[in-house]
Amino acid sequence: ERLAGLSPPAAASATPAVAGAAKSAPGPVTDGEVAAAAAYAAAIDHARNRRFQQALPHFIEAAKLNPMRAAYLKDVGNCLHDLGRSSEAREWFVGCLAVDPGWSPARWMLGVVEEKLGQRDAAIACYRELLARLDSDQRDVDRAFARLQALGALPG
Repeated sequence: ERLAGLSPPAAASATPAVAGAAKSAPGPVTDGEVAAAAAYAAAIDHARNRRFQQALPHFIEAAKLNPMRAAYLKDVGNCLHDLGRSSEAREWFVGCLAVDPGWSPARWMLGVVEEKLGQRDAAIACYRELLARLDSDQRDVDRAFARLQALGALPG
């Protein structure tokens, strides 16, 4: 069943306008940010207790309220993945990487989902990107290396 209003973030609107621009000091917390954090906290509570169907609407609400928060986007994808909705999860991981291209947990999960969807070459590309990026988390690098080895995709 598809939830009303479920759609991944638009990559074009999620991409920061100027790379490397100086960051300004954080402004006051908006009501939207407070509501997003509350929705996210509710989602996490459900997800930790493996109630993914109940968690999903809260994750989606948090992501809609704060679409530039990569963690919110990734966790919508994680929840969809846990519910067996891999093609939908893929869209959210792609959206997350549009917001934060260097976030290795999202790239790892994109590779996992690509594999599950039978997209071997796309999965291999994700795993190789994890190995190539200097900002990748070591745990994700180790897992990507193991998947490349299992897929027979290591050089030499």
